[in-house]
Amino acid sequence: MSALFTHLVREHFSSHAADYDRFAKVQKVVAARLVNEAWPLLGHKVTRVLDVGTGTGEVGRCLRGK
Repeated sequence: MSALFTHLVREHFSSHAADYDRFAKVQKVVAARLVNEAWPLLGHKVTRVLDVGTGTGEVGRCLRGK
């Protein structure tokens, strides 16, 4: 991938980052479903969670309610 293309992609995503949560409806549904399905299996064992690579922390927000 060329440096110019990488720069353009980074610039495009950065320019829309502030609006991401407003339009991430599918991501929010998937995060809630992931937490709701995983929590009964792992919840009693979990004391810490590292929320990495999940957009703007939606999984963490879902877990906060547990």
